[in-house]
Amino acid sequence: GLWKIIPGKMINGRATYKREGEELYIMMNECGEFQLHSKLTSRCSGFARQQGKKSRWLIDGEKVIGQVKFAAGKAPGDGLKAGAQVSVISDFKTDDNEKRLAQIGWKGRVVKLDSEGDALVDFENSTMVNYVFRENFVNLKVL
Repeated sequence: GLWKIIPGKMINGRATYKREGEELYIMMNECGEFQLHSKLTSRCSGFARQQGKKSRWLIDGEKVIGQVKFAAGKAPGDGLKAGAQVSVISDFKTDDNEKRLAQIGWKGRVVKLDSEGDALVDFENSTMVNYVFRENFVNLKVL
């Protein structure tokens, strides 16, 4: 099935994924294992958990050997710097005094990052530059 990253949801410093059309998630648990679970949780309680070596899994209490590959998720804001071109991948409200709805597909250029790491972005669809706080970086993709 198709797995999609969940924007803005990191567990134990790693991206989380949801299986399309199901309540099934992949995440890194607090024991340092990849796990499959019906809920987003860092507890070591998934019905399928990677055990040490990449090809060893514990599935419903049974040891299974098989190949499962996961690509490491990027942290929100990786590659975001002054001059970077960005695209909105999930609708969100900008962090200005007059919040604007930045919509999927909007493109822009990062003008600067302030001392707190927040970005000032010049979106093509906006009449003014907009602040985007770090917690909203997950809604942007660096092009």
